[in-house]
Amino acid sequence: MKQKPFKGREMRQRDSFRSRMITGILLVVISGVIVLSVKTFSSRSPVERAEFTEVEFSQGRPAVTPRPTLGRIGKTSELQAAVPASPLTPTSMHLIRKVLLDKKWNSDSDALGQTAPRADDGSVRDGSIVGPNSVAFAGDSIYVLDSSRNRLAGYDVTGRMISSVALPGTSYGDLVVDPSDSSLFVIDHLHDAIYKVHGGEVSKIGSVPLKENISLGLKFGYDAASSILYVHDYELDGDIPLMINGQPVPIDDRIAQSLAPVKGDFEEEDRRNILLKFKDGQELKIAFDQPVQCVEEMVMDGQGMVWVLYTLEGDFQMRRLARVDPVRRTVGVASLDVYFLYDSVRHMTPSGNGIVVVAGDLERGRLLSFEYAGTF
Repeated sequence: MKQKPFKGREMRQRDSFRSRMITGILLVVISGVIVLSVKTFSSRSPVERAEFTEVEFSQGRPAVTPRPTLGRIGKTSELQAAVPASPLTPTSMHLIRKVLLDKKWNSDSDALGQTAPRADDGSVRDGSIVGPNSVAFAGDSIYVLDSSRNRLAGYDVTGRMISSVALPGTSYGDLVVDPSDSSLFVIDHLHDAIYKVHGGEVSKIGSVPLKENISLGLKFGYDAASSILYVHDYELDGDIPLMINGQPVPIDDRIAQSLAPVKGDFEEEDRRNILLKFKDGQELKIAFDQPVQCVEEMVMDGQGMVWVLYTLEGDFQMRRLARVDPVRRTVGVASLDVYFLYDSVRHMTPSGNGIVVVAGDLERGRLLSFEYAGTF
């Protein structure tokens, strides 16, 4: 008896054929959707498409570069502000120069003091000159740490002497303003002592280990917000707290922080640039036409302007001054006709609308002011 074919096989064949047909149709539909999506994505603007973070490699380490993203109302997000801005280009500025004091060293009580040991032939020994070690502007007065005369000399904005306060000891490092009451910290580096001068009176506020741990010539500062007296360590590129609320910080607890309102130096990779780093994390770069030889000093005034004293390579005898406005992102520069015969911790201090500089040559000591008068 002949066996009839099993009808279930025919049904499975028909079902398989239908499945292949349906699968083919679905693949065509999906392919069309993908093509349409790609075309739609490519038609969007570059800003709309930049919804990702691009990774670049610098010096063997991945560096994340934020890209702007599209918000719901079509505006870029705050990530766009994180992209580093272009360097600032300096323009010439005009300064009004005033001679506040110009007298022969040690000539009278108003004059600044200087000690210059001389050889038998009358010449001054190299590296042996001692002059004013620091200067500060507090209230409406200028104060000079007159080291060779062991005093704190005070002058008004016209250069008239208004005070002379005798200081104990003979080895002063720096002068720092406490803006809360316009008093002054006097750093006696070699004797591990810190004094405070207020209203003509001197009081020792603490004994702090300095000479064994802190190099001579470093600049000190005071952060009024945290009541921290600190010293800037160039090797660590940070500020080391020494006293908090008038109490010494143990050596083991001296951890580098960011306390100074601004710091900076020329870039090692390109010495034509000076990089400013602000306490809030902001950075500004100033681009010059020729390499920078040295950034001598950098201060911020009460209006938030940054004053940078520097020299250019091949022209070290001419000091230059830059005034940086971090809000308007402008830089004005000018040449200064000043002469620094001796080393000191601080040659300049910000005043109301400019800076005050202590300078001098072998014969005379000078107190000069430079007031900002716009750019041209």
